[in-house]
Amino acid sequence: MTRPFDLITFDFDGVLLHNTYPEIFLETCRRLGFRWPQEAEARLARFVHNYYASGLADIDIETHGEAQFWVAANRRFLEALEVEEEIDAGLAGLSAEMQYVEAHYFHEATIHQVLGSLRRAGYRLAMLTNRDERVRTLCREWGFLDHFEFIGTRETVGKAKPAPDLFHHISERFNVPAARALHIGDNPYADVQGAHAAGWQCVLIDPDDLFPDWEVPRLRMVQELPGWLESIYLY
Repeated sequence: MTRPFDLITFDFDGVLLHNTYPEIFLETCRRLGFRWPQEAEARLARFVHNYYASGLADIDIETHGEAQFWVAANRRFLEALEVEEEIDAGLAGLSAEMQYVEAHYFHEATIHQVLGSLRRAGYRLAMLTNRDERVRTLCREWGFLDHFEFIGTRETVGKAKPAPDLFHHISERFNVPAARALHIGDNPYADVQGAHAAGWQCVLIDPDDLFPDWEVPRLRMVQELPGWLESIYLY
């Protein structure tokens, strides 16, 4: 039985580690009196994925500076949410509260079992994230360092996903052809587009069914990955 891939890379946020910031944002908006149609929450979630992948977040940081970044970002989020109230009336209060929010990070303990089983099955594993090098501190804190042979960040090649450069770099570093590499991500605008541009395959982690129109394998969680890999084994 032949493994379908030699190398599997994982995004960090939304795949290995999750945080409660989206829930805190919506709850704070409700508490401040903002109202929106229920279906707008999924639209906001898709917008946030594209906001960071498209580089718009970087533009907002350059334009407004880090001190005012969240004011600009929260305005965009409220617009995507299509709130019924006047945005300017509550934007300052929302930004003031969200500025000091400490999102709770969490991960499923079984994720370590999954990564360990993949390594024992002969897969080479790496992390490929748009975070900067400070992600290593979080990896150490959450026990991920031992699972990966390499951690690639936006600083590794000076470009973030969806640019294919980081994928190319990983392929060359591991001496694995693109056709034998698989990326696991939760953001189609960054992960799927970047992987496909580099000739890789990609599995999208989509627990809330936000992206049903994307023609790519979708799983609810990483814990389903071993079963999916087994289903496509080549004999």
